[in-house]
Amino acid sequence: MSNRARAMKPNAAQIKTDWAARGYGCEYWIDPPDQTWADFIRDVE
Repeated sequence: MSNRARAMKPNAAQIKTDWAARGYGCEYWIDPPDQTWADFIRDVE
């Protein structure tokens, strides 16, 4: 991996720590290829 690509790659642990310091949670989700969210409504946007 080149230095530039390494510099551009997000550091998940660092992001999670930064978000937690600001009061946010952080979870990594990968949906299956056929997943749709057509009927999903969030309580808070």
